Amino acid sequence: MAIDHSGSLALLYGRRYLALVNLDEPAETLKKVQRQSKYEVGTADWNPTISQGQLFAFAVIFCLKMKLDDGIKKNVFSEQSKS
Repeated sequence: MAIDHSGSLALLYGRRYLALVNLDEPAETLKKVQRQSKYEVGTADWNPTISQGQLFAFAVIFCLKMKLDDGIKKNVFSEQSKS
């Protein structure tokens, strides 16, 4: 969950959806966007400046599995950012 600079909006995130919630009326979802990804959102945050405070960014964490020449499988973790 990420809260904007004013403390009135929260961004909820997961593998399938991003949701914007007004914290003054948390029972109502302002906007819900479906994501087509098999990877979880690792983190999200709002822009801390007042002039661009309506913008947010999130990073998707995924695992890349590699098979090396000697037959050993290795997990390589990486991060992919979106904004």
